[in-house]
Amino acid sequence: MVLPPVTELTYFYEVAKVANFSRAAIKLHTSQPSLSMAIKRLETTLNTTLFYRRKQGLILTRAGIELFQYVKDLLHKWEDIRSHVVSSHQEIKGSVTIGCNATLIPFVGTIFSNLLRQFPALEVHMQNERSQKITEWVTDATVDIGIVLNPVAQPDLIIRKISTTDLSFWSSTNTSNQQNLLSGQAVIICDPTILQTKALLKKLEKDYHGYAHVSHSNSLEAIAHFVMNGYGVGILPSCFAQAFYAESLQRINDAPFYGNDLCLIYRHEDKEVAAIQAVLSGIKEFIALNSGVKK
Repeated sequence: MVLPPVTELTYFYEVAKVANFSRAAIKLHTSQPSLSMAIKRLETTLNTTLFYRRKQGLILTRAGIELFQYVKDLLHKWEDIRSHVVSSHQEIKGSVTIGCNATLIPFVGTIFSNLLRQFPALEVHMQNERSQKITEWVTDATVDIGIVLNPVAQPDLIIRKISTTDLSFWSSTNTSNQQNLLSGQAVIICDPTILQTKALLKKLEKDYHGYAHVSHSNSLEAIAHFVMNGYGVGILPSCFAQAFYAESLQRINDAPFYGNDLCLIYRHEDKEVAAIQAVLSGIKEFIALNSGVKK
């Protein structure tokens, strides 16, 4: 079945209300011939006559009366739908999903709390993975916003650098031989599955006196607490160590490091969505406050 265009139904509705083609044409900002042709096309589609055309004006036929009620309900329903769609686009509410590496969970948790206090109608969800996978999720709309390291430019995505950070070596403020990279007795605490960590360990072997052994952990908090308690040198993201352990940990400044650009990524079609823009602003502000870089 062929559905008539919304324009024809709208034209019919306005003509039926005023019972006059001329007045309806003025209200609809169209010409009377165009309006008459639209009504003729609608009558052809429905295979029925909708108006009795008389000298004293137009009168709806039985079919016209029936259609008028349906169109009235339809247009009112459409206005409700349109209002809800516009509202979801312009108001800060609804669901937003963020994808980020597990190393950024402490940041994101604080960001979530700030956003939900400010915008109680907002729902924020999180997916954790490595940057490459998160980029794929944002591209295929599984995730709304990605917080990723060193993203590759793609035509479907907007990429905004929000900070420069690095992966580097950290010790406690009271160092021991286990925390001295020059002692040959250092214990390195890290997640060796991270490619950048592997590169740092190779660099350490080449430029220093080696180390006693490597202790594995995939928890940044665990690495930080081991280091704080004097056990070993931790490989940590500087943004994480500086934000949460600035008074307990110190960076080993002459040690190797691996630099990264921390970026926000999102789709072009989402750049005007108020809820997504609110989350983006919240992330930018928090990162800027905790990394000392400009938004």
